[in-house]
Amino acid sequence: MDGLAGKLRENPNDIPVFVEEIVRLHSTIQYPLRVALRDTRIGDLDLSAGDMFAIAAGAASREGDGGDQVNERARRHLGFGAGEHRCRANHLVRAVLRVLVEDWLAQIHRCAVPDGFVPQYIPGRSALVELPLTWQT
Repeated sequence: MDGLAGKLRENPNDIPVFVEEIVRLHSTIQYPLRVALRDTRIGDLDLSAGDMFAIAAGAASREGDGGDQVNERARRHLGFGAGEHRCRANHLVRAVLRVLVEDWLAQIHRCAVPDGFVPQYIPGRSALVELPLTWQT
């Protein structure tokens, strides 16, 4: 059994939660900019009205100390945006990703990146510059 893929093959009912985590952690917009509407304090950071700041969208909706525990209300995250800016196709995207993961697990029995591979991301995005992936069907 090979790590996460093996766990998902053994427990396919966990695939929807896996999909939610993919969307939450790897949303296309990782650091949306916001403007403070009034003087406020976030943790140890003081913001004045009008200050611009970025939020780490992937860190939202975590339980406890931010470890690997998935929020039990898995669909309540900012991966699809929020309010009037929420992706209207979010239900379709969830379904497509679920089918993609199910088919990948059914057809690809083992995959790997080269030893020593260090992922490089496009700045400000959750997109890899490259992914030298090999697999066996």
